[in-house]
Amino acid sequence: YGSSHCPDLHKKLVADGFTPVKTTWRTAWSVQEQSSNVTTIVPMLTFLLVGYLSIGALDWVGMLSEVSKVWEVEQEYYLDAGVAAFFYLVRHVLLYLGLSKFLVDWTSSKE
Repeated sequence: YGSSHCPDLHKKLVADGFTPVKTTWRTAWSVQEQSSNVTTIVPMLTFLLVGYLSIGALDWVGMLSEVSKVWEVEQEYYLDAGVAAFFYLVRHVLLYLGLSKFLVDWTSSKE
């Protein structure tokens, strides 16, 4: 038993008549640090993130442009605006779900 895990276990064992003979420390788990080039990965990831956000912003502006035609022009563009908004949402939901599989799912093991 370790620290903070059953803090009164020692007292209970001694009260039941057990006596400690020796103390042995065992490694419960260990983490090995991976050797990676963090200094080269961080700028690349930053560049990719800025590029991704820029493309997303341009896509958002394009979608808003399509939707705003409904209010700017007297002709009816409700269907076009709805289709643009629908495909924008589908595109981004699929993209976010795909990225979450690789970026957010930390439960997969590589054993």
